[in-house]
Amino acid sequence: MPPILFAVWLDLIGFLIAAVILGFLYLWLQAQRRLPVASSPAALPATDPFSAQHITRTFVAALPNLTRELNLEVATARQVEFFERTDQKSTLWGLIDLGTNVAQIRLPVTYRYHLRLADQWRLEVQDSHLIVHAPPLRASLPPAVHTDEMEAHTERGWCRCAPEDLLRELHREVTPLISQWAGNDQHLGMVRETARLQVAEFLRRWLEGETRWGPRSFTAITVRLGGEALPPPQPTRSLFLTPD
Repeated sequence: MPPILFAVWLDLIGFLIAAVILGFLYLWLQAQRRLPVASSPAALPATDPFSAQHITRTFVAALPNLTRELNLEVATARQVEFFERTDQKSTLWGLIDLGTNVAQIRLPVTYRYHLRLADQWRLEVQDSHLIVHAPPLRASLPPAVHTDEMEAHTERGWCRCAPEDLLRELHREVTPLISQWAGNDQHLGMVRETARLQVAEFLRRWLEGETRWGPRSFTAITVRLGGEALPPPQPTRSLFLTPD
């Protein structure tokens, strides 16, 4: 091939390569223009510090710093419980009564109640009113029995052996019974308001350490314990504001 034709071919190939490169560059620039532009932090909407999600998330994150315990102890109740067991026997198809053995125990018991910090908490704000949806109130098991103050009494039927076995059986029943009683509506009802006040105080102490939600941000705290069908009729704790 003559040198002049060879030079022309080289120029033509170089022109085509440059055209292809410029074409790709043009397409890349067009694609970049169509990409969404990330918003800068200043352009993002500010988080509402009084939103339910934000205040709940902040409170839950602060729990490990508020207490190292897994449970929040909120109430105790001391009760004197009475236990009785009877055993009646007869013979000759019930015609002759052999008497009734009776065993009785009078025992002081301390019931303790707590909330699990790992259970679900939810906080919401209505005007200046902080509403706390707390976990259910739970009994700490087993209850504490004060055996040093226990009183036992037995009665023997007129034709019966001493009721020592009956008393031992009654002793074995005490712990299962009081563990069952601790979680019933009657015993929970005795400490529910005390527990509510303790939770409100726990929240108040947390608010004192928060610059975003100091005590001046709210006028009252209402605590609704898990499982309650209706909210309490009145705020659990009022937060009285004092002038600077």
